[in-house]
Amino acid sequence: MTTKITMSEAVKSYQITSSQGQDMSVYTSDSASEALDAMARDAGYADAAAAAREVGPFEGTIVDVEP
Repeated sequence: MTTKITMSEAVKSYQITSSQGQDMSVYTSDSASEALDAMARDAGYADAAAAAREVGPFEGTIVDVEP
């Protein structure tokens, strides 16, 4: 059996770069905000909101990249 995934159901890859130009990684998720949550979890926080409370809001860039 084959499952067809439409573009609206497909996950995307997001390149996250810090405000200082440091490549933070590429995260695959359903949205840019979920990619930020994944990055925050990698850094030991519960999610991006928890990281923002501790160290301030994310001020870098998030770019949707082609798979």
